[in-house]
Amino acid sequence: MGVVARARAHLNRRSALARRAAAEVAKLWARVDRGDIAASWQASLPAALTVVESAQAIAAASAGTYLDDLLDGYGLDEGAEGRVNVARLSGIASDGRGLDSLLFQPAVSALRTIRRGGTPAQALASGRFAAELIVRTQVTDAGRTADGVALVARPQLAGWVRMLSLPSCARCVVLAGKWYRWSAGFLRHPACDCVAVPAPEGDPADIRTDPAKAFRALDFAEQDRVFTAAGAQAIRDGADISQVVNARRGIETPGGATTAAGVTRAGLAGRRLQGRARLLPEECYRQAGGSRERALYLLRLHGYLL
Repeated sequence: MGVVARARAHLNRRSALARRAAAEVAKLWARVDRGDIAASWQASLPAALTVVESAQAIAAASAGTYLDDLLDGYGLDEGAEGRVNVARLSGIASDGRGLDSLLFQPAVSALRTIRRGGTPAQALASGRFAAELIVRTQVTDAGRTADGVALVARPQLAGWVRMLSLPSCARCVVLAGKWYRWSAGFLRHPACDCVAVPAPEGDPADIRTDPAKAFRALDFAEQDRVFTAAGAQAIRDGADISQVVNARRGIETPGGATTAAGVTRAGLAGRRLQGRARLLPEECYRQAGGSRERALYLLRLHGYLL
């Protein structure tokens, strides 16, 4: 199996996991009492947390196997400077806040809909949409963050290439196939299902996804839907996709620099971080200043690598 096929299989497994977790949380949301939305959803939060934390842990646990599988696909020797600590990547939101706080947002969304004059049915629909979006995003982010930590721990791989999961939005299409150093943050929007394909220096051209090819893979109706009718016609007439699409609008790296979640006295991170916030992996990379050795030190210090 080639590198692209291995990466797509990994993406598909993670996407399916995120969808299953979202469906389970949606079932819990269906029990909400429309007459007491906040309190009834609060009562279901422990069960929702269990679903999401478990899915995050499963998503993160696959990172090491995935990276070793890719090394095999490239014909490179396996070997890592450490293994991903799954416990550090579950039970926490990608912006650093506690997952329980984020998972209460569907109730906030529902109540906001009511305050704006919406019906109870519309409010519950708004809450369900928010719940599913949050769950899919957090499970995917946990897996992607774990992939990034596992990549830093494998010096055989110099960086990664962004690969689409078609159909994709216009913002993602224009970023397809771009090469990033191992320390670069992953630009994504909520529920983004693109995948970073780790690769060695001088990565093979066949793992790069060409935005123009991705555009041409869509039929005219889908091109018009994703890029707008005017934008799609401009691209068909020869305009540069990146000039038509504002790629940065609504797309960002996971926010936040630190988290207080999961800081305990156990292990290296616990002993050195008593009473202090723990850096998120993306902040570890930023503070490393391009030094892989420093990044590995920070990832171990903050408990992401064992």
